[in-house]
Amino acid sequence: MQKCSNCSSQFKRKNIIKSVWLRGYSPILCENCNTKHYFNVSTRWIVGLSIGGPLFMLYRPFYYGYYILLGYILWLALVIYLTPSFARYHIKAGNMLERYGGGNNMPIIYKILISIF
Repeated sequence: MQKCSNCSSQFKRKNIIKSVWLRGYSPILCENCNTKHYFNVSTRWIVGLSIGGPLFMLYRPFYYGYYILLGYILWLALVIYLTPSFARYHIKAGNMLERYGGGNNMPIIYKILISIF
């Protein structure tokens, strides 16, 4: 699993799964430094192809009975479980307020520079 690029703390598996599957690729906040991490486009492609790929491989999915449906449900469970192992994130460069968690942990010099410009 990936670590925070600011403080090197590891993200929790349940937070990654919630972010991808329940909140629709919402950004992940680091629990230590409150840095906001966004999902890479490659993660979205991998998840999308792993969900839709098996459906396109079958010509008539319901012709084979409920075994195919059961197999697909098991496949989805496996993809959901493995999502934290291939999910990758990035920090949007140039936005100091988001990098330092809304300004609470931001150094004074950055606050002064943001207020001037």
